[in-house]
Amino acid sequence: MRPFWPASAFVLVGAFVFVFGITRPLYNWDVIGYVGAVEALGSGDTLQVHTSTYAEIGRVEGTEHYAAPGPTDTQYRVLMRTSPGAFAQTLRFYKVRVAYVYLVSILARLGMNIVFATHCISAVAAAFGIWLLFLIARRLLSPPFQLVLPLIALLLGLPETAGMSTPDGLAFALVLASVYLFLRDSSLLLFLLPLLVTVRTDLIAFILLMSVSLFVLWKTRRLAIGLSLLFSIILYFAVNYYAGYPGWRSAFTFTFIDRMASPDLDLLGLREYGMGVLKGMWAAVHNVAFLIFSACSGAAVVLAIVRWKGRRGAASRSDRILHLLSLSMLFVFIRLLVFPLPDARFFIAPYLLTVAALLALARGAIEGNTGIRVRDHEWEYERREQE
Repeated sequence: MRPFWPASAFVLVGAFVFVFGITRPLYNWDVIGYVGAVEALGSGDTLQVHTSTYAEIGRVEGTEHYAAPGPTDTQYRVLMRTSPGAFAQTLRFYKVRVAYVYLVSILARLGMNIVFATHCISAVAAAFGIWLLFLIARRLLSPPFQLVLPLIALLLGLPETAGMSTPDGLAFALVLASVYLFLRDSSLLLFLLPLLVTVRTDLIAFILLMSVSLFVLWKTRRLAIGLSLLFSIILYFAVNYYAGYPGWRSAFTFTFIDRMASPDLDLLGLREYGMGVLKGMWAAVHNVAFLIFSACSGAAVVLAIVRWKGRRGAASRSDRILHLLSLSMLFVFIRLLVFPLPDARFFIAPYLLTVAALLALARGAIEGNTGIRVRDHEWEYERREQE
């Protein structure tokens, strides 16, 4: 019989994350973009979308300063507030988060304040993600090790992500749901993966990496894996086309070079890209969450080399741990190389999965070097049942 106290700890942390996200919203500039994207769903009138967006923002405590002139104004904020045309062009960067925008729209149509809905979704998704994290931990780790993960989640800033008006909380939950289905060898994963691009299009990198792992491990389902990947790629381009997304080059220019530039103006050259990457890397090495991830990645790689070097067997637990570690580390590396913004909210799921892989490898090292069995986790429980 499994002990109940690990589940209780995860429930408490999940409840804390939810309450924090609901009661202490952390509004940043993105709230205007996502409210505007929702307003644009019901109207093609640029002036009306602009007016209604700033009216909604001005009615909510914590965002009202974005709707009126103030001492913290930047040239970009003034342009957005005074130019409906420029505002409409910027909304293309937010409309591309299709699933998040439509979820906010549904809650708003049901009567919820649209600004509140933007972080309510984040809070619910982040809390649900904590429960998914428990299900993953239960499959990989013994109870004492399981308790490390919710504490790391708090340290990485999950409560703050739960209070943000961004799709990152939703992405966190869906990535963990994908990993849980991966650990269960469930074919439902092939249906879930394409949906990730409707939440955040950068998750196409996660889908590609996960598909490679599945292709190696699920030898009898390779056709289905290929079809799922193909649909993911088609959906990726469809979402970008639907939103009128100006593309990676424009997003990079807007974020790292010149916010005042038109999204349709290409200012990105090799020098500008290099400077953007260097700035991102400099910010990363001063980011606590990234440093935790880097330390855990290094330790996990050492344990993996020591413990499993030369081992084979496509269906073993150790393979899945190694695939999980590789998947998480490579996604972070690719994401930072393509878009070097090291904010922890983009990476909480792969950071936690790296820690989980490290703990699972440490468990294997303890058993291998001491002969002590570290009891009891779901994977072994299911294996014994099958035997």
